[in-house]
Amino acid sequence: MISIYPKFYDAFKCKGADCKNTCCQKWEIDIDADSVARYESMPGPLGDDVRAAMTVTDGVHHFKFNKDGKCPLLQDGLCRIVLDHGEDGLCNICHMHPRFFKYIGELELCGVGLSCEESCELLMGIAFDEQVTGEDSDMNTYANHEMHRSQNQNLEFIIPGIEEIYHIEDIIAEIGIELPTEDFQFEPIPSAEDYSMLFDIMSGLEALSPKWSEQLHELTQNPKMAAVKTAIYWEHCNQSMFNRLYQYILYRQLDQVTEHYPDSVVAYARDSTEFILICSAVFGEPLIQTALWSEQIEYDEDNVELLFNTYDEI
Repeated sequence: MISIYPKFYDAFKCKGADCKNTCCQKWEIDIDADSVARYESMPGPLGDDVRAAMTVTDGVHHFKFNKDGKCPLLQDGLCRIVLDHGEDGLCNICHMHPRFFKYIGELELCGVGLSCEESCELLMGIAFDEQVTGEDSDMNTYANHEMHRSQNQNLEFIIPGIEEIYHIEDIIAEIGIELPTEDFQFEPIPSAEDYSMLFDIMSGLEALSPKWSEQLHELTQNPKMAAVKTAIYWEHCNQSMFNRLYQYILYRQLDQVTEHYPDSVVAYARDSTEFILICSAVFGEPLIQTALWSEQIEYDEDNVELLFNTYDEI
């Protein structure tokens, strides 16, 4: 088995209390049996609070949210279990998140999911505090246009123990998929007609957050406005950032070629990146938009499957 990682993987480190988009919220976190047994015998006030935070639904233990929609064990942005017992005290899901491991043939495709603030920053090369918001989003997002055009255009991958740098086309060739060269790069198509079709596809998914629904509704009402703003934004934004995003989304779903057409995998990555670009152009904050997309689609297996089935039929 050959394990492949994005080059930034080793730099990943949970931001803890500095994270503005904590993963200790929104998700229903299932607790594995070994962790349940450990928590049932955990002594002291923390043990009492952990047991009080657990509940059972359909025979599966999970943590319940407090009135703010967050894990009740979250304290000043930090998990009390980690503070007292270290990361080894976490249940499996909390310990592994946001890491993922996908398998195809003899390859293990490793990475970190984009619902995580740190993952987005490492992939896209900017910090959450550097994002442009609201009415400024269709202007020059960053100070030096030429500098951002000259940044590394392609996502880099590594295999531990080998000095060579790999790119998405190398991985796809290793899997044995034949794709045209243009499928390795992202280029948007700002068209009101195409965007109307894209918004219809996204509207067919299960909505998981009010913000997703509100933004999608606004876009659906005026695809022409979305196309105009996206065209302006694309000319002035960090295009390399969105190209790396496209390649990373494509990379994470390469195992889907065992059940779906390769063209469907490309369409999934291209439409997802285009949708994130549109939302960045209209609403600002590209990292926030990436995380919102990830929570809505990347981390919902049903929505991913709905998209792939749609693309298979087109």
